Formats: sequence, structure tokens, C-alpha cells
Amino acid sequence: GLAAHLEPEALAADFRLLRRELETAWGSTERKATWNGPGLPWVAGPDCQLPLGDIPDYYGRFFAAADGALDAVAYHLYWLGSGKRWGRVSNKLFDQGLPNGKLPTWPMGRAFYGFVHKYQRAVPPKTPLWVTESGGMYGSGGLNVTSSFASAFWYLDELGALAKESVAVHCRQALIGGHYGLLERVGDDLRPRPDFFATRLWATHMGPVALSAILRATDKSLLAIRTKGRRSDAPSDADADARAYAHCGREKGSIVLLIVNATTKRARRVALPFGFADLPRNEWHVTAPPRLDDGGPRVFGRTALLNGIPLLKTDQPLPGVAVDGGPVVVEPASYAFVVVPDARWGPCV
Repeated sequence: GLAAHLEPEALAADFRLLRRELETAWGSTERKATWNGPGLPWVAGPDCQLPLGDIPDYYGRFFAAADGALDAVAYHLYWLGSGKRWGRVSNKLFDQGLPNGKLPTWPMGRAFYGFVHKYQRAVPPKTPLWVTESGGMYGSGGLNVTSSFASAFWYLDELGALAKESVAVHCRQALIGGHYGLLERVGDDLRPRPDFFATRLWATHMGPVALSAILRATDKSLLAIRTKGRRSDAPSDADADARAYAHCGREKGSIVLLIVNATTKRARRVALPFGFADLPRNEWHVTAPPRLDDGGPRVFGRTALLNGIPLLKTDQPLPGVAVDGGPVVVEPASYAFVVVPDARWGPCV
């Protein structure tokens, strides 16, 4: 429970025992090269979330005491806090482009990168880091936040930010259950929530090679892309209303962009980098239906639209729209996946 505490050395002893039990059961000590390859199962731990100041000491001591028993270091991530405070968080997900220079709260500001870097510094370089549980808000999620269309704005931002930091595994809490489940049980039916389709689109299009995308916060935004690896790529104060992420696509030569627009009143017109700005591409725009009173996006509702079509069934086809080139226009409070099949850029060739 939340009040339970184990010293890192005691916890590490259990992981060493687990490693010995696996080697006995498999009759082998040979580690597999990848987590889903043949051979012994990977062991990841300690699988917890700690206050920021406790991370270096606890994780450093745990990793040292584990004495080679681990294949990956795992932690939980509930960046938005307690689900009981869903009302406060709902006011921080949109329209955070503050002109007074304050640090943006939506949702992955510079503090988020500092949090992830604490885990990176606590263990030796190149140690695989996994997020083994993340649902936005702990305690079964946030009512009308993690269960609504609005949830995609922290979720996709988190996926993109962690990929840039070389976190290779992200486990969403949960498939079914609570306010953060991707599916909701209604009688005998399982009905998809909006994040279910955000997950499908990410898994379908974003390849394993993450790049660095910088989106300038202007009315005619310019997107710059380069290979990742510099911590200065953490979002600036001016990025509070928008994010962009780029990966090599799953097809050779393609590049995939994710653009998230978190202002409810202004579309973002994004100019793509020279070299593939005018190439044919496919786009998937996900929006919320309009409110009846003022026509604004119903961001805290349970419905998402893909290119104007309601997303209602788990096996529903997710077709894109073919575009000949030019800027990408991302509507207010929406996100878009953009695939350029023949970009042939950098490591994506």
C-alpha cells in the first residue's frame, strides 16, 4: 500500500532471488538480447514512484544491491497527481500559453524532463528505463479527465517525451478498469474510450526510432526536425499550447509527425521542413465534437472524431486522408498524425 516502505537493499534481495528462480526454471543463465526475444524473461524493477528528492538515493542503492539481477529499471509515472483532484487538473490541460513568462503547466513542462532525468542519473548510462505503469492520475484516474477526449493531451505528450528520452517501454494503466481504462465495461459490452484510439494510432504509425521535433509557437508555426539526443529539446515556455514529435515510420523511408494543439480557440498552421513539405502525405486528425451552446470543442466528453467520423468500435477502421503537400492545419483542441511515406530523411532512409 501507499504507507508501506521497503529499504532498497531488502527489495533488491528479492529481485536477486527472482533471477535465480528464473534461471532454475529455464535451465539456463543466457540472457536474451531484447525483451520480447527468445530466452529468459527480462527482469525489471523496482516498479515504483517516489518523491523527486528520493529518486537518486533509493534507485541508486537498489540498482547496486541488485547486483546484475535486472535487465531494465522500471518506475511508475502519474505526472498529473491524484485522481481526487481531477477538477484542478482539468483547468490545466488547455489554453496554457501564458504571456507573463510563467512556466507552463500543460502537461509536460520542463519539470517533467527533470523528473525523468533523475531516474536516468540514478543508474549507470545506457541502463534500459521502462515506465511500467502510467495512467495520468493515480487512484483509478480522474473522472471526466483520463476517461475523456482531453486525456489524449497528457497521454500522447508523455509518450512522445519519453520516446525522446529513450524510454523504450510504456505500459498504460489500464486496459479495463477505473477512470483511466482504455475500455469501459457497460453491461456485457466493452466500449472504447478516446485514449483507446490514440493508442491505436500511435502503435500503428510511430516507429521505434525517435527524432527531435521543435515547434515554434507562432500563428504560422515552423517545424524543425533533427536526430534526438540533446536535453535542450525540453519544451520552452513558449511551447505551452502545442507540442510536436517525430519518429521514423514503420515503413522504410517514411517519417511520422504527431502535432498536438492544446488551445481551444486557435488552429495551428504548421509549415513542415524543407525537403518534404510538398511531398504527398496522409493525415489523421482527431477532434472533439462541438458543444451545443457555443460550438467550441467538447474536450471533456467521451467521444472523439477521426477526420470528422465518430470513433465508436474497437475494430473500427482508421483511414487517413491523402494530402498533396503544404502546411498542416491542426484544429483547436485536437491532434494529428502525419505520415510522409517518401520523406527519406536522415536515419529514416
